[in-house]
Amino acid sequence: MGGMRVKTVMAFSQRLSPDLSDALLKVPESAFDKLSDEFPRIWKLVAKTVSERLDQRGALLSSPNPLPSLFIGCSAESLKVAKAIQLGLKHSGAEVVIWTDKVFGPSGVPVDDLLSRMRESDFAMFVFTPDDKVVSKEEEYNAPRDNVIFELGLFMGSLDRKRTFIVKEHNTDVKIPSDLLGITQLTYYGNKSGNLAAALGPLCTEVTDAIKELGVR
Repeated sequence: MGGMRVKTVMAFSQRLSPDLSDALLKVPESAFDKLSDEFPRIWKLVAKTVSERLDQRGALLSSPNPLPSLFIGCSAESLKVAKAIQLGLKHSGAEVVIWTDKVFGPSGVPVDDLLSRMRESDFAMFVFTPDDKVVSKEEEYNAPRDNVIFELGLFMGSLDRKRTFIVKEHNTDVKIPSDLLGITQLTYYGNKSGNLAAALGPLCTEVTDAIKELGVR
């Protein structure tokens, strides 16, 4: 056909597998136009097919959130840090959801619930605290919980690295997997008074600035 433009016509028989995706017939554009002039109902069928395909595609896309949504993951032991951050971000213009805020349903599958929250989130933050001990190269290190690292990797795969944060106390020795060293680390300085709100204030300001700059996905 050389450089001749063609339209692809999909013809199926009930005897054929419904999963068949190969074109059975190709006709030149001029021939298709002539055929459609003689049988104008073709355009109605084409429009219906295109509409169905667009509906199917639309079902896979989610609408942007009216406000940015930030998910916070942490261990049970560091929940007080997560709650202090949530409080510190109340004027950030974002909805801040901690994993304890009914993210996991009583009869749901945890991974499915997590994936659902991931799709709804524009940002994610994970609090790394020395909850476990790991041995690497015959040396023992403090490390965050495995599930917190797993959740970070999950969200990092969906969100841009600029939208994913690691939070840790500056003077805490926590081993971070080398694959995660490219993630933005936000640190805070603990104080003797135990005033977490004051200690986390600068960190919350950094996150607020990032939310305002990047907005919803």
